[in-house]
Amino acid sequence: MMSKDKDFVWILPKEKKPTYQSYPEYLEHNGKWIAYVKKEVIDSLGSKMLDLVGKDDILQAKFTRNPALKVPEGFDLGKNYALIVYCDDRNNQKVREKLKELGVDKMFWKYDRETIEEVMRSKVHE
Repeated sequence: MMSKDKDFVWILPKEKKPTYQSYPEYLEHNGKWIAYVKKEVIDSLGSKMLDLVGKDDILQAKFTRNPALKVPEGFDLGKNYALIVYCDDRNNQKVREKLKELGVDKMFWKYDRETIEEVMRSKVHE
């Protein structure tokens, strides 16, 4: 299933399955692989992710509709799009291998708890 908002195209599983028994378990284990790729690659990966989300240990995915506003060193601001693939850290190496099979060679792991902490810190500084 796919849905869009102004920033992202979301790829969600057909059936929502409970994945965590508690919020602390979610915070401990849930994260995402983030890859920055060119426009032609993001379109191809997005369609391939439709078949993978909900299986192969991929919980959901999203990609930016426009070039990413922040990119790590070594990437071109204004030219790279972000693909974000969510999974449990207990399965993240399997998901990484699957992404490598799709041609994603450089990606970064980030826990959702790290994202939550960053958002909370930025709210304090507003």
